[in-house]
Amino acid sequence: MIRRVLHISNSSYGSLEDAGPSRAIYDELASGADAYHVLARGKSIRPAVELAGRVHLHLLPRSSSKAFPLLAYAAVPLGRRYGCQAIVAQDPLLGGLAGVHAGRALGLPTLVECHTDAFFHMASGSTAERAGARCAFAALRGATRVRAGTRGLARKMREAGVRPERIVLVPYRVDLRQFDPRRVNRSEVAGRLGLGGKAVVTVGRFVEQKGYVGLIRAFGRVVERVPHAQLVIAGGGPLRGCYEAEVERLGLRDAVTLFDWVSREQQVGLLAVAEVYVQPSVPGHGEWMPRTILEAMAMRLPVVASEMAGIPDVVEDARSGELVPPGNEDALAGALAGLLDDPARRRRLGDEGRRLVEEVYGWDVSFERYREAIYTLPAPRA
Repeated sequence: MIRRVLHISNSSYGSLEDAGPSRAIYDELASGADAYHVLARGKSIRPAVELAGRVHLHLLPRSSSKAFPLLAYAAVPLGRRYGCQAIVAQDPLLGGLAGVHAGRALGLPTLVECHTDAFFHMASGSTAERAGARCAFAALRGATRVRAGTRGLARKMREAGVRPERIVLVPYRVDLRQFDPRRVNRSEVAGRLGLGGKAVVTVGRFVEQKGYVGLIRAFGRVVERVPHAQLVIAGGGPLRGCYEAEVERLGLRDAVTLFDWVSREQQVGLLAVAEVYVQPSVPGHGEWMPRTILEAMAMRLPVVASEMAGIPDVVEDARSGELVPPGNEDALAGALAGLLDDPARRRRLGDEGRRLVEEVYGWDVSFERYREAIYTLPAPRA
């Protein structure tokens, strides 16, 4: 029976205290183990080890994500030293192949996770991208078990040559206790944020795959139909200057607010005062199924999202939200304005979204499946 696990994470941490939402994930996974070892990138030039309960965090010296696929081979001596019985790799490229090779060297079963379709796009890209895709596919095909977060991603992996019996579906999750509209005084938060109109909210990094430039342009048309509509984009990132320039160009300074990074509690507050959640993602940049969609559905928000990647596996068109063609600003504006003008429909879609996440994507339900995928791996070879 598997009791000691080595988890290769491509994230960068200063400590367990600094791990944010990942800390809760590791604690949940460790509840089925004697020891749960996590190998990750550190933020210091010195390696470090930290222990909290069953979770052991092993931090490599500070490095770039490009160097991590090689540094992750530290899993071999680490797994041997601590007598690990299974290896989990969080990403097929960033540590996945190292995890599979370490498993073979140590005679251990491996589970490789896949959260994006980026590798499938890379397969037809530049020479470097094609090489990366080959490494990712080698990890997926060589793993004892592969975790997919949505049915669409599982289908793509089968098409890429991963044996169907090795694929396990472990849906994404949302903490329904934290993301609960009953926890928040809506009017108090709205006053604090200065949001008095009909608010549309989205949360995510200010990066190309989120499609926020097109959203800002579409929102100019929304304001023409719904004069008091407000858009909040929260997350921060390298494209903030680009967004600010677009807001100024369109004269939307009073209608669009940009927030940098927000805490979980601030995110809950933003979702509580919103009327609609929007996810205008665009394909070709590694976007798959942002977890923020589930968090918005948990807050009883109707979702307007791009019909791409794994989003349709979660957002059911006309049932829990509205799906629009990615990059179609007219369709996006029409869906947002239509919902802002129809409170009864907003309530119906929002209630159905909450029901869906309670049944399928609840924290406890998802982690029970997640732990089962890990701890029922075949026993290590002698």
